[in-house]
Amino acid sequence: MKYRCNIPILMVGFNRPENFSKVFEKVRDVEPQKLYIAIDGAREGIEGEKELVEATKLVVENIDWECEIHRRYNDKNLGAEITISSALRWICEKEEYFIMLEDDIIAPVSFFKFQEEMLIKYKDHENIKLVSGDNFTPLRTPNNEDYFFSEYGHTWGWGSWKRVWHDFDLNIEIKEEHCTLDFCRTISNNEEEAKKNQELYIKLKEQGVGNCTWDYISSYKFKIKRMLSIVPRVNLVKNIGIYGLHANGITKNHNREYDENFTVKIHPKEIVCWKKYDIYHFKNHIAPKKSFVKKVLRFLQKKVKSIFKKQG
Repeated sequence: MKYRCNIPILMVGFNRPENFSKVFEKVRDVEPQKLYIAIDGAREGIEGEKELVEATKLVVENIDWECEIHRRYNDKNLGAEITISSALRWICEKEEYFIMLEDDIIAPVSFFKFQEEMLIKYKDHENIKLVSGDNFTPLRTPNNEDYFFSEYGHTWGWGSWKRVWHDFDLNIEIKEEHCTLDFCRTISNNEEEAKKNQELYIKLKEQGVGNCTWDYISSYKFKIKRMLSIVPRVNLVKNIGIYGLHANGITKNHNREYDENFTVKIHPKEIVCWKKYDIYHFKNHIAPKKSFVKKVLRFLQKKVKSIFKKQG
């Protein structure tokens, strides 16, 4: 029997119709019963962008299965941060849980099945913030569990609940006390991580209220509460957004392989953060040590950019 997704799906798009079409083809595979679509408006003075935005809208114009559809199209450009944060509040006005896909996230059927199972199973657990589709640093689980709990949880394809996002606000102020190393030590696994968190919070505070990306603000909000994410033991999504507002070239995390046949067979016995993974993830993904060669190359790149900048 064909699987149909019973969890409402929120798709957010802008000016990349080709990518958006690929994301939509995967959504079509699971024929969700409810589909929410949010698309930002074109920026003033950007030649050809209005046409790209209209082409993006056309991708989801004709839904060829029985589906309750909600559309939210910005008349003018509000930017990714406002478009996404307001779309999250929008879907939370109507739904208890949802799956979120931006316009560059390819997800197989296994991703949607995992999301649905987790979102239903853990809907009443207040300390869980989201269900991630990413696993950038796979590590064998202690008892071969098919997922685990982590204070890290990335948002390249994810799901969550109204209880977490209904009041999300970009315009929150980073508290001075949270920028101290003493506080950051209380929410970190080691000194290096504490310093990294402090560095981030100071940077966010200096940027000012309303000037930070939605994912950094949400990360801050949930980290200080020590909330957990559900992470699959394998990777379940692929990011194809090599170029865009927040991307300028391919990285090792783009176009990752995903497991199309993944199913949950073994559940964790308790809801507790797997600290070994968090330490490993921090070391290998959040703050990996750069080799001497990479440091030299990075230095040379900055030098070349500086020279061209002076000449230009």
